[in-house]
Amino acid sequence: MKWPLSQKMETSLLICIIHKCEQITMYCADHSQLCCCKCVELNHRLCVQVTPLPQAAGGKSTNFKNLSVSTENTLSQLKQCQTYQEDRIKSLKVSYKEHERLIVDGDARVNIVSYLRECETSTVNTTHKT
Repeated sequence: MKWPLSQKMETSLLICIIHKCEQITMYCADHSQLCCCKCVELNHRLCVQVTPLPQAAGGKSTNFKNLSVSTENTLSQLKQCQTYQEDRIKSLKVSYKEHERLIVDGDARVNIVSYLRECETSTVNTTHKT
């Protein structure tokens, strides 16, 4: 009640995503799922820790400021990882282009062609001798 929500938003948060006509009233700790009465009846009958939402929420202290700081820290770390990976991709592309240039234009191509000619000559000479 401290954070005003639109009626549509509040309704969408409290309606079961499986049973669209049912309101979420229970929490299954065994599966970490919010449930309506039909969900409990169909899927959580054997679960030990199914409790009404008010009871499940009781005693839970949520420090949203710490959560926000933690989320921001995680986001910052993810951005650093993303930047690092993007830099690595750029470096690999430069390295790839350099190696490609060496193969196409450089000595590597000449050496490979020369080696293949030597193999061909050796094979032809060996075949003619026998």
